Amino acid sequence: MKELINKPPTIPSGETTNKKTLPFSNTAIEKYIPTFGNLRHKIIPFNVPLKSHLKGLTLSVSKATKKKYFVLRYWFQGKYLPYTLGTYGPRFGVKEVSKKLFKIVEEHTNDKGLWIKDPKITKKDDETKITKSQFKNSQRKTVRETIELLCKAGFPRMERGGNLSSRVIASVVRVLIGYNWRTAHLRYRDRNDGTGYVVFRINKVYSKKNKLTQIVKDWDGLFNKFPPGDPKYFIKNKAKTRNPLGMISLYDDDQFGKLLMEDFTSGAIKRFLNNFKGYGSKINVIYSLKVLWTFAKDTGLLGDKPGDCPLKEVPNKRPRLLKKLQVWIKHLQYPNLRKFIKPVFYSLIYTRLGLKKFSSRCLVEGMCQSY
Repeated sequence: MKELINKPPTIPSGETTNKKTLPFSNTAIEKYIPTFGNLRHKIIPFNVPLKSHLKGLTLSVSKATKKKYFVLRYWFQGKYLPYTLGTYGPRFGVKEVSKKLFKIVEEHTNDKGLWIKDPKITKKDDETKITKSQFKNSQRKTVRETIELLCKAGFPRMERGGNLSSRVIASVVRVLIGYNWRTAHLRYRDRNDGTGYVVFRINKVYSKKNKLTQIVKDWDGLFNKFPPGDPKYFIKNKAKTRNPLGMISLYDDDQFGKLLMEDFTSGAIKRFLNNFKGYGSKINVIYSLKVLWTFAKDTGLLGDKPGDCPLKEVPNKRPRLLKKLQVWIKHLQYPNLRKFIKPVFYSLIYTRLGLKKFSSRCLVEGMCQSY
C-alpha cells in the first residue's frame, strides 16, 4: 500500500501537478490564480493530513472558463483515477466538499484506507436507479388520466377481446364522465359483431346557449372543451333527465379524480360509492369501476404486482324489503292464486291497476307496485 501511494501519479494529457500545496480554505481558493502556459487545466493538491478522509483532494482550474473544481485522485485496481466532486462556489466550499468526501470515503474504503469500490461506478448506478424510478413514476396515472385513456382505448371488455356494447358503454360513461354537458355530445353505436363505439355530435340545446361552440371531433377535443372539475359544465338542474339526482362523475370529483390509480383503494371506493343511494345505482357504479381498474391493470398502470381488485372488498348489500319480496313472489304459483286470494283483494288490485281483465301475473305486478 505504501509503495502504491508513493508511486508518482500518471499525468493525463493536457494536465499537470504542482509540488506546492494549497491551504484547505475558501480564502486560499479565492486568492489562488495559477499560470497555465500551454496547459488547459492546472491542478494543485490541498495541504491536508495524509491519514484524513481529505487525502488525495486537489483543486483543478480550467484555463478556458477559469472555474475551479474539487477533484479527488485515488488508486483503484492499479489505476490512478480522478473523480470530480463539484464546482467551487458560494454554495459549495471546503465545508460542503469535506462532508461529501467523508461519506464517499466511508462507503468505498476499508479499515486500512484502501479503495475497494469505485465511486464513479456507484454514481452511475445511482443515476440509473433514479432513471428507473423516474420511469416508474412516469407510468403512474391519476384516476382522471386513466379515465381519459380508457375512453380513447374504446372501452375494452374485461375478459374477452373487443369493446363493450353501446348500452354498457353508455352506462359506464355516465358514471365515469357523465352528469356533465360533455356526454350530451356523444352517441353510442354497435357494430355487427356486437362491440360498441362512440360517435361525436353537436348538441342543439348546448349550442343554443353557446353559439360559438365548435364541433368535437375526438376525445382530446372533448376533454379540452369540458375540463374536469369545472362547475359551469355540470348539469345541476335536477329536473333534467341527464342528472335527476344532481350527481357528480368520478372524472369531475376533485377528491377522488386526482388520486393515483394505485391509491384508489377499497376505502376510497367505498367513500365514493356513498354518494349514490340506490341499490341499482351502486351496482352500475361498481361495474364501471371494475372496467376502469381492469383496464389500468391490463395496461400496466398499476405496476408489476397490482394485486386483487379492490372492488371485491366493497359490499353492496341487497335491501332487506326487496329481498323478502323476491323470495315471497318466487314461491307464488300463478295457476293457484285464485284459490288462495280473496275476491276483495282481487278487486283492490284490479281497481289500482285499472284493468278490465284479471290475470295472475297482473296480480303479482300489482303487489310489486304496492311495495
